[in-house]
Amino acid sequence: MLLPIVAPEVAACSAGVLAPHLPASAAQLVVGAGYVLWAISVPLAFAILTIVLFRLIIHRLPHRELCVTSWLTVGPIETGALGLVALGDATGKAFANTSLHDVASVASTFGVFGALLLRGAGLWWLACAVLFMWRYRLEGLPFNLGWRGLTFPVGVYTLATFALGRATGFDCFMHIGIVLAVALGTLWIFVSCRTAKALLRKEVRFRAPCLTQGHAAA
Repeated sequence: MLLPIVAPEVAACSAGVLAPHLPASAAQLVVGAGYVLWAISVPLAFAILTIVLFRLIIHRLPHRELCVTSWLTVGPIETGALGLVALGDATGKAFANTSLHDVASVASTFGVFGALLLRGAGLWWLACAVLFMWRYRLEGLPFNLGWRGLTFPVGVYTLATFALGRATGFDCFMHIGIVLAVALGTLWIFVSCRTAKALLRKEVRFRAPCLTQGHAAA
């Protein structure tokens, strides 16, 4: 459910990165569109995360083969944080010589503080994901294509950390970002090697079991 909703957030982040390289009039339109896309995505993502939390409270934990998907909850939160920092910085540059200059300077400050608030929410879901993995470690975590879902949340978490480091000037964010970048690279190599190994052994499926059963029944 979360992945389609993240797309507008990613576009909003791209708007923040692209706007400083455009003429002022075009940059203003891109920044405005970026904020609209951010507003479309982030509140809806939190609404779905509320449903996910409610599901975890009243039902059992998901099956161990779905445990890795718990990391996906971090993705939209950290993408939202990255978008606020990028758009806040781009807003100040796009509206520097306009009547909205004062509002633009506030947007930059709001972007940093808003990103820090989202960072706190992301840390909570990150802790949940780590605890879920720890819970299932004794039962074993079978490898499947869902493991590739680990790379997106960790990747955007890394980018958000570097963005906050540049925006705030805190060296601790930059140091944490370097550690996360190394962890992300290691994770990419691990998942890629396991995927290649599973493909060679024909242990991985590219079709959902329900579709395969339906095809067999037909």
